[in-house]
Amino acid sequence: MDKRDVFLCHAGIDKDEFVYPFAKAITKHRISYWLDEAEILWGDRITKKISEGLEKSKYVVVFITKAFLEKEWPQVELSNALNLEISSGNKVVLPLLGTLANFVFDKYPLLRDKFFLHWDDGPEYIAERLAGLLGRTIAEAETEKEPNDLQSFTTKILTGEGKIYLTVSEFNNRPYNIFVNLDKAHTRKSRGLVEALCSVISLSLKNNIRLEQIVESLRGISSDHPIFAKDGLILSIPDAISRVLEKRYLIKSKL
Repeated sequence: MDKRDVFLCHAGIDKDEFVYPFAKAITKHRISYWLDEAEILWGDRITKKISEGLEKSKYVVVFITKAFLEKEWPQVELSNALNLEISSGNKVVLPLLGTLANFVFDKYPLLRDKFFLHWDDGPEYIAERLAGLLGRTIAEAETEKEPNDLQSFTTKILTGEGKIYLTVSEFNNRPYNIFVNLDKAHTRKSRGLVEALCSVISLSLKNNIRLEQIVESLRGISSDHPIFAKDGLILSIPDAISRVLEKRYLIKSKL
């Protein structure tokens, strides 16, 4: 079984504010993680995939927010993680508080004796604490140098949100890193979200997550500004990225 350092348990609505910035921060420590959108593909049995993700992960970071406490599915994940902790006798659940503690303890009294970290501490600090639990340091992570013989290409793509310039670095004829430059039409917020998305995709590539899974998780993500291009309807920036990766690496391999 492909082991992961940490399972990211969260409400879907919290991805942009909490999960993506945290995923970006832990890339500095070479920490691998299980994230639903990269692992669960069309037609998969969701409960089976989540159970596998929990079993293969050493820790479960739980982003406890107001949205988390209002959603049923992430609470099921937390309950399963607590059961794993009790049955194994090992520390599994790492609670990360993004709301008032009294709301959490009212619903989960078992968490009262858990030491919490608070999102206000910042994703970099939290990532360092997680790295410490795993016996990692920034210095150790930095010794894993980037390959020297990376090749890259850049593609200009017109999306409904403006022009983007997608650069893909390749190692052994496979994608290794991706970067996106945005034109002036994009807001600071959208730039930050796209930067976080590229960090998550790059980390997934470096951790040998199957490209088919990455493409599948990006394909079909919609926005308020879809646009018709020569290759068809471009729904969003993530959808545009998936098309480039699929056309260059997956369609060719099937021919």
